[in-house]
Amino acid sequence: ARIVGKHKRGQKFVIAARSALHRSSDIPIVDIRGMMARLGLAQGAVVIAANQGRYDLDEQEIAIEGPVRVVGPDDYRIATSDVVVDLKERRVRSDGAVSGRITLGEFRAGGLRADLGERTVTLTDGARLKIVQGAVR
Repeated sequence: ARIVGKHKRGQKFVIAARSALHRSSDIPIVDIRGMMARLGLAQGAVVIAANQGRYDLDEQEIAIEGPVRVVGPDDYRIATSDVVVDLKERRVRSDGAVSGRITLGEFRAGGLRADLGERTVTLTDGARLKIVQGAVR
């Protein structure tokens, strides 16, 4: 299964899945298994991979259940679980534990909020950052 579109700034997104089930045209929910999403950004693509989720066609939101891996421009990486991706607003929210790597170093926290367009991540609930000296100049 594959869904292709553009978000409000005209950049493309693709959601691919091993399987997707849209039970009824009256209900705008697609159950997804083996999911991969690729979101186009000005700085490069963000790729999100997960085992299962639900895509709300009307709201353009993906609710991902279980572990999630994110890889983005400049080789940033995030691992978390139970995530909501808002394709319209290009925002990500996770209330599960999160760990990752960015140019500046490595981090851990109890949750996160991210703005994909602005390339900002806000760590919540006990954030810890290990900074690599000289990584950013």
